[in-house]
Amino acid sequence: MYTIKEEVYIIIYSIMFGIYIYSNIDIIDILINNTKNKVLKIVIPIILVILHIYVTFIFSYNLMEGYMTIYLILFLYIAYLIYNTFIKKYFKKIILHIYKVLIYLFKQIIKIVKPFIYSQTIMKFIKREIKIIKKLK
Repeated sequence: MYTIKEEVYIIIYSIMFGIYIYSNIDIIDILINNTKNKVLKIVIPIILVILHIYVTFIFSYNLMEGYMTIYLILFLYIAYLIYNTFIKKYFKKIILHIYKVLIYLFKQIIKIVKPFIYSQTIMKFIKREIKIIKKLK
C-alpha cells in the first residue's frame, strides 16, 4: 500500500513519462517524414513501438515496485491530452528547426571533410592505376 505522497509522485511521474513518450513519437515522426528510404520508414516505427513498450514496462515496474496498475494507462492518456493540447504544436516547430539546423551542419561538415577523404590527386592516381591494371589484363 502506498502513502498519499507516494501516490502523488507516481501520478506526476506517470504524466511526465507520458509526455516524454509522446514527444519521442513526434521526433521519430519528423525523422520518418523527412526520410526518403522506404525501408527505414517501415523499420523505424516497428523498432520504436517495441522499444517504447519495453521502456514503459521497465519504467512502470520500477516506479511501482512491480505492480502494473490500470491507472497508469489513465495517466498516460492524461499526459497525451496535456501534450497534444498544450505542447505538441510548439514542440514540433522547435524540433523541425533543430532538425534543419543539424542537416545543414552535417552537410557543411561533409563539405569540409570530403576533400581530405577524396582529394583530386589521389582520385586521379587511383583512376590511372585502375586503367593500367585493366590494360595489363
